[in-house]
Amino acid sequence: MNRLIEKKFGKKFIDSLRYIAKQTFIKSHPEEVFSFEYCDEFSKYPNSTINNQFDKMQDDYLSKYPTPKEYIRKNEKYYSFTSANFILTKDGKIKDLSIESEFQNKKKQYI
Repeated sequence: MNRLIEKKFGKKFIDSLRYIAKQTFIKSHPEEVFSFEYCDEFSKYPNSTINNQFDKMQDDYLSKYPTPKEYIRKNEKYYSFTSANFILTKDGKIKDLSIESEFQNKKKQYI
């Protein structure tokens, strides 16, 4: 069916209708909050590509908030973490920000 529609109306026809439908839905639901899981597009970290954005985030974080030299590490690679949750409003502001850091060595937590 898609092939026949593309043949009659062109390859971009369905995409253009999908775009119009999204715009119509957004305009008719101005107070709707869309969670990350329901977004169709990937977020992009500045100065990165889809292939290296997680590495870029980690590098930037560690350069701004380095681990103290006297900090004792365990061998597990992903034991320490920092997570941030927030809502990005329509005007580009952040609300309901919460940040949590968990370190390997609980006796030396630096928050």
